[in-house]
Amino acid sequence: MHYAKDNIRINAIAPGMHRSEIRRAGNTEEQNKEMDKLLNEYCTEWISMGRQAAAEELSGLVLLLSSDASSYITGQIICQDGGKTARQ
Repeated sequence: MHYAKDNIRINAIAPGMHRSEIRRAGNTEEQNKEMDKLLNEYCTEWISMGRQAAAEELSGLVLLLSSDASSYITGQIICQDGGKTARQ
């Protein structure tokens, strides 16, 4: 943490499963329905919140880490995964 003394904070976000249109691109409607079914089953079993996140849900965490509200947070990897890591 050599940079902390210079008020430079270094943190990272480790996002879990987030919905993305990229995943759907190039697939047939049937393939997307099957993938949605599998992902919903996975989320129900493994993610405490029981769902995938929307990509927009990362923005609040990014805003926090880039603001003075996190002035005493450094050297952290913040996992945003709906509670999956906590279940392990």
